[in-house]
Amino acid sequence: MSNEELREKQQEVMDEYKRKLASNSAVSKWVNHKKMIRLIGVIFLLAYFGIQYLAFQSVNAEINVALLVVKALFGIFGFTFFILPTGPWKASLMFYLSAAYNFADIVNFYMKNGDFSFYFSNGPMLEIYFIMSVLIPILFLLLACWLTIPKKNRELADQAQELNKEYIENIKQLNSKN
Repeated sequence: MSNEELREKQQEVMDEYKRKLASNSAVSKWVNHKKMIRLIGVIFLLAYFGIQYLAFQSVNAEINVALLVVKALFGIFGFTFFILPTGPWKASLMFYLSAAYNFADIVNFYMKNGDFSFYFSNGPMLEIYFIMSVLIPILFLLLACWLTIPKKNRELADQAQELNKEYIENIKQLNSKN
């Protein structure tokens, strides 16, 4: 089979996958909602890490830019991995852990300093950073609850995952024949 024929067959498999997804409107909506949440989440995290950098620059804090970039990339990768549109709903359980970690970070700061006046006495960038830092665990907790508690959402995630597994198997079979 030539490369062109292989691409045509792969396109046929992709078209079949899209038809199956479109034929089940609930699963299709589910996948689209998760894609939208993923996009909004990535934009929020990019803004958060950008504001974190600017906030600490505004108070002349010594920061390791490389560490901040790695932390940002890891955070965004983790977020997108745990909310894959056709991924297993059980991966979303990690949002509970992430929410707990971020909340513990806030509590730890409070326990060390006794209050949050540092954020509110050093300019607006730190205030915005603090507000976003408080929003992250709340949003992660709400997202985790929405993805894992309603049985309907877990079933839709399972259906989307099954469609995706079928698509991947078809592509593997096609490629193995080549």
